[in-house]
Amino acid sequence: MPPRDTIRNPEESRRVWDAYWQGTPERVPVTVYADIRCWLADPRENTDGYTLSRYLRDPDLMLALQMRTRAWLDRNLLSDDAPSTPETGWPVIVDIQNYLELAWLGGPVDFSLPEPHVAPFLTEDGARALLQREPPGAFEGIGAHVRQYYEHFLRRKAEGLAFDGIGIGHVAMPFNMTGSDGPFTIASGMRGTEAFLFDMIDRPDEARGLLDWITDAIIRRIRDVRAYLGEPLRSDGFGFADDAIVILSEDLFREFVLPCHRRIYEALSLPGGERSMHLCGDAQRFFPIYQNELGVRSFDTGFPIDFARLYDELAPDTRIFGGPSTSLLLEGTPAEIDAEVRRILSSGVMEKSRAFVLREANSLSPGTPFANVNQMLRTCREAGRYPPGRPSP
Repeated sequence: MPPRDTIRNPEESRRVWDAYWQGTPERVPVTVYADIRCWLADPRENTDGYTLSRYLRDPDLMLALQMRTRAWLDRNLLSDDAPSTPETGWPVIVDIQNYLELAWLGGPVDFSLPEPHVAPFLTEDGARALLQREPPGAFEGIGAHVRQYYEHFLRRKAEGLAFDGIGIGHVAMPFNMTGSDGPFTIASGMRGTEAFLFDMIDRPDEARGLLDWITDAIIRRIRDVRAYLGEPLRSDGFGFADDAIVILSEDLFREFVLPCHRRIYEALSLPGGERSMHLCGDAQRFFPIYQNELGVRSFDTGFPIDFARLYDELAPDTRIFGGPSTSLLLEGTPAEIDAEVRRILSSGVMEKSRAFVLREANSLSPGTPFANVNQMLRTCREAGRYPPGRPSP
């Protein structure tokens, strides 16, 4: 295993990010997201055959494998993301994957699957009955499990737990405690996507009622978590997701979902703060709506995205995170990644804006070759440089 940082240039990356946040970037930054699933799928690393279910149900194993995964990524993955150091420590998170909110709202988790999952669990009558009840408290049900893990992680940090000479750094709550998968995605998960679409057509008032109830639950949970963490109840920057909206028309989105998203942003973010949105899939048609009507200035994208059209539809200072599809990174070659990165960077994003960030679209698939991922930064170092002295659009 090569020593830490042999394929990184931390000083270059710090300079790139500093210039980016100051609005005078020298080149497009590159960030990459990979999680424990990538490490678990590598038999050369996971020699003990750990499973995702076992990892999720053992807090000490979760801590140990997260630190090992981060060390593995630091040694092998090339990006502008800062490597962990003795000064910063290993960042760790209470990891509940994507089933947290459905489980918190009453769905049973099936741990027998390779990736634990909550199947649709809310009948039509059950949905009506649900609206007569108060949403659960933030730390009820699986929320109590989250707080138990979080406090355990803090204790282990205070005890000096370390790996590879580096201790624990920032301890984070799950995204789906401090953010959300979004009310439409949650409603579709509770009822089943097809069933909830029929609700919207056949029983629109009941569908709105469920979306409103879920929205109330999201807002109350996040505010309770912020109070527990000693954070302001409304933040300067805030974002969440709602991937399932890709199946909706713009009209249905405006009628059923947009009011819920407006309520979430208004309840949890300060006016004028940086609002962000994560949307995977063919969701670009919604970006102008989010920007013009909700003030969203940052989008974390998936695939497909029409990069040539992107900044014709949005303000030039909009932060866009996007890049090669995860399927291309998984199945392609470094030469194909090089060509795709050059295509994206020459599509107009660099000419029309200096707010673009290159990343995988979105979250590396287990088994993705490091050579493919690392090609993104190698190509960006050549093709992602801005002309010196050129003013920002």
